[in-house]
Amino acid sequence: MTLAAPVTEVTVFGLSSGAVFALLALGLVLIYRTTGVMNFAHWAIGLLAVVSYVVFTGLGLPTPVGAALAGIVGIASGVLAYRFIFRRISMARQIIVILIAVGLAQLYSSIAAFALGFEQFTRLRPWLPVRDIEVGSAILRSSDVITAGVAIGVAFGFLVWFRLSRTGRALRAVAQNREAEVLAG
Repeated sequence: MTLAAPVTEVTVFGLSSGAVFALLALGLVLIYRTTGVMNFAHWAIGLLAVVSYVVFTGLGLPTPVGAALAGIVGIASGVLAYRFIFRRISMARQIIVILIAVGLAQLYSSIAAFALGFEQFTRLRPWLPVRDIEVGSAILRSSDVITAGVAIGVAFGFLVWFRLSRTGRALRAVAQNREAEVLAG
């Protein structure tokens, strides 16, 4: 085994993990720039979606159906948090908004723990193909390659959407100058 094999393996794993963190950061920035809320409950909204997936597939639903329903739960929990909590508080004191976001994250994580029965560990059946891919002398996990590829594809999709779609351009306008965008309609 040459030095290139471990470097390649660690690089692909790092790209996979980094791509997931980049998507989380993209979500935080997108929420902050469009709503003015630094939503530290962002991770808990994703946690609700993951736990919903576990519950739905545990009930015997097929993986694609469980994933679609879990996505709907995640979107709904984010929309409900904004409509019923963040929209109603004053944005003048950002520390209050941050504290409310942390409290909301605690609420959502408690709901997730309740849904899982307060178990310490929950194991999921892998739904991505888990195989070893040989590239030269390096052995890569297929799930890492797929995760990195999908995350990069989603980020690129957001880039295209923000530049070409009417909604994407409107969100960019809000992010640059909220008052001018409101006046322009």
